[in-house]
Amino acid sequence: MDAAFFDRWSLEYDDDVIACDEANLYPFAGYRRTLESLLDAIKAKPGAKVLDLGFGTAKLTQKLYDTGYEISGLDFSPEMCRIAQEKMPKAQLICFDFAQGLPDAIKDARFDIIVSSYAFHHVPDSLKPTRIVEWYDALNPGGVILIGDVAFLNEQSLELSRDDAGDEWDEDEDYMVFSSLQPEIAHLSPKYEQISHCAGFLTIYKTYC
Repeated sequence: MDAAFFDRWSLEYDDDVIACDEANLYPFAGYRRTLESLLDAIKAKPGAKVLDLGFGTAKLTQKLYDTGYEISGLDFSPEMCRIAQEKMPKAQLICFDFAQGLPDAIKDARFDIIVSSYAFHHVPDSLKPTRIVEWYDALNPGGVILIGDVAFLNEQSLELSRDDAGDEWDEDEDYMVFSSLQPEIAHLSPKYEQISHCAGFLTIYKTYC
């Protein structure tokens, strides 16, 4: 990942994303609906302890912070971290690449919600199952992992989106393909919903027993 690129993009990130969503274009078609799905799931746990993986400009996280959720977060871009910390001065925000795991500062912490919006594609496909299991282990009983991102039900739908996007397709990203990921995490009972032609929503609950 190129932190410098995201630092430059941080000031205009939200406007670019919204314009892309409104035009129903890759990679952000379905962006608002994906955030709404994440927020709806989070609202079921008011005041919960939340870990946001790849919080970016904190568009989602600030909504939670402002309504009383206890926020921790990881993002690898120093400028994104600076912007988010200004919005959420009491949040525990760490500049760290979550694709590499969880940093020592929160290694032993437990969370009610672990959420990632439009950042999971930064985790290499080979590490996705390992990271999800690690995050699952960091949940309190009854907790939930919520991942909204550019994602596809199967390889066929990914290839259709790639063909449609043409030169706009980003070959450097590892987009989630649920049919490939599911066998590796089947023991966690994942649930997947396709939001748009290029947006998906993954939910994993941790049982109480």
